[in-house]
Amino acid sequence: MRKVFLMFFVVIINNYAQPHSFNKINKIDDGGQAHGVAVSSDGTIFLANWSDGLRAYSYDGSSFINTAHIDNGGYALGVAVGRDGTIFIANHDDGLRAYSYDGSSFTNTAHINDNGYANEVCVDPDGTIFLANGSDGLRAYSYNGSSFTNTAHGDVEDGAAHGVAVDSNGTIYVANDWDGLRTYSYNGSSLVNTAHIDNGGDAQGVCIGSDGTIFLANQSDGLRAYNYDGSSFTNTAHILDNDALAYGVSVNSEGTIFIANWLDGLRSYNYDGSSFTNTAHSYDESYTFAYGVAIGSDGTILLVTKNDGMFAYSYSGTTGIDTKGDILDSYSLMQNYPNPFNPTTKIEFSIPVKSNVEIKVFNALGMEVATLLDEHKQAGTHNIEFNASNFSSGIYYYKIVSGKYSEIKKMILLR
Repeated sequence: MRKVFLMFFVVIINNYAQPHSFNKINKIDDGGQAHGVAVSSDGTIFLANWSDGLRAYSYDGSSFINTAHIDNGGYALGVAVGRDGTIFIANHDDGLRAYSYDGSSFTNTAHINDNGYANEVCVDPDGTIFLANGSDGLRAYSYNGSSFTNTAHGDVEDGAAHGVAVDSNGTIYVANDWDGLRTYSYNGSSLVNTAHIDNGGDAQGVCIGSDGTIFLANQSDGLRAYNYDGSSFTNTAHILDNDALAYGVSVNSEGTIFIANWLDGLRSYNYDGSSFTNTAHSYDESYTFAYGVAIGSDGTILLVTKNDGMFAYSYSGTTGIDTKGDILDSYSLMQNYPNPFNPTTKIEFSIPVKSNVEIKVFNALGMEVATLLDEHKQAGTHNIEFNASNFSSGIYYYKIVSGKYSEIKKMILLR
């Protein structure tokens, strides 16, 4: 009786904390390594596909159709769509490219490369293009339909410009890997850095809510919210779930924030002005390294992953008790002990039914460095040892996958 009561209680709490859910509808993988995604006003989806170029897709609510493809070399990372339908690609070591799209094919209409490493691109409502250009900082461009003109350049000082967004007032926000968040004003000929804040982590992506709140995907530091008063930032909320590596961020018209986590899949959050609440989580063991997320014109959540293409999810409220909750909540992954450690540590986990268990170790860059376990285990609690004699000091992540359950925790090797 005690066991049944406890399991029922956990289900109630879990559904109260996460009153919404994701439902995976479909996926498509045409090769390459999907990094960035953007949606035009007519619902066409554009995918920046590292080593594969640019692809266009239609989506009818249940399936994708690839309608066009072009590859001009380089490594497509970021993508944005202008108000006139022009598609802009941040193409890593190839710079910035513009494309027209007629529904069945692309035409490359302009190209410029001012060095640096183009990571992300956004377009101001007035048509100005802003490029987060790695160690080269932030650049502004005008586009006349056939060529680009670099109108301004702002050095990011330390770090590397990784993500960029612009609000309705024309203020530009840069997620600056190793350096936090910066904002710039632009007068048509110059960029001026007006504010800076660094709360640690490695800033990767940035987006802006309809009320002006800035949301920062901060890799090993999770998700942060900021207010900006024209001269300074105030950090108003922070959350880090499962030590996940937050990479891409997007916000829908209702204010729900969606995060693409390298090793943890897709998460959604509500924000009340002072705190975040994680409302839903989805992880599919078939994919790894979730890089980007965008909202379709019909509210569909589009998640792009390095090795497995693009996934479409619906996001909706749920009612009643999830009958799977008692099973999922019976899984557990404990914090390794000791932690920090040198050179060995133990990892404990529990599973409620006999199933295959996979435990892998990743470094701080998200690269897999060891497989500790990949075999069937009986239901119960188990321990494994990780010997890091051949590894250098630093932060590592260990991840368990068993059926539909997955979890990530951080550990520190300190020599």
